[in-house]
Amino acid sequence: MSEQLVWRANRVAGSLRAVGGVLAIQAARLVFLPGRLAQRVGEQPWMVDLHDIEDVQVLGGRLRRRLVVTADGEETAFVVRGAEQVAARIRKEALLPEGAGDG
Repeated sequence: MSEQLVWRANRVAGSLRAVGGVLAIQAARLVFLPGRLAQRVGEQPWMVDLHDIEDVQVLGGRLRRRLVVTADGEETAFVVRGAEQVAARIRKEALLPEGAGDG
């Protein structure tokens, strides 16, 4: 895949904390890169191979929708604008069945 897809996102890191950065699809991986400030306080990048993604869901209400990626049995949540469209693109790139993760 030559195209790189990038979205501004916050990775949910507990019930009261979110880490700002970018979520990207690159080199057959889904990658979250924390922003500079988050890196300075020790936040590390998160990544998963696309073929290891088991499910992608969008959960929550109208205002606080979360993109939830399940890989290797673990869920990682992100707050990202246009969560439904981002989820659809991740499903496509991960070769998940159309409609996977739908409510």
